[in-house]
Amino acid sequence: MKKTLLMAAVTVVSIFLLPQPAWAPLVCEDRIVTGCGRWMNTMSGARATALRRWRYEALIAYGSGWHYWTRARDKRRDCTRRRRDEYCCYSARPCIRAGVID
Repeated sequence: MKKTLLMAAVTVVSIFLLPQPAWAPLVCEDRIVTGCGRWMNTMSGARATALRRWRYEALIAYGSGWHYWTRARDKRRDCTRRRRDEYCCYSARPCIRAGVID
């Protein structure tokens, strides 16, 4: 009996502590998160700033694991130039692998 309980406990703990496989389904939030950035003279700086802001906003809103742009769905990137500044906004629905605890 003790061995059965121990095996059950190890199985439950390993489900939550071991990394989830890449094929695990994604669970996505309904709300779109947006992060915007501005940079003088370089579009790459504006993109990097906007992406960092999106990651920060997703992390604050939903917690660890939700802030990966590569997992996000319904992605949208809008960049424009106004005078000497470049502006970018990244919008997407944050997603996390099913079974991950944050």
